[in-house]
Amino acid sequence: MYCSGSIFEDPYNDELTWGLPCNMTGGSSGGPWMSNFSTSTGSGSLSSVNSYGYSGVTAMHGPKFNADTADVYSAANQATSNTIVP
Repeated sequence: MYCSGSIFEDPYNDELTWGLPCNMTGGSSGGPWMSNFSTSTGSGSLSSVNSYGYSGVTAMHGPKFNADTADVYSAANQATSNTIVP
């Protein structure tokens, strides 16, 4: 199951996160948001994750990934066991 469409800035929290028209509910939290996704190859770029929704609003919302997000991912990807990633 998936949702697709144009993302928008969340007007309910000063546009700090993204929104995506979608009728999924709380059980979809953590699901990936893919940009430039190819259905033929199954590849794309991770751009956010399902995080929350609002009662009465048919949309999912998630964080805006940025350079800090990429830095944390890179640090975690290169870390050895028992390493604290900032």
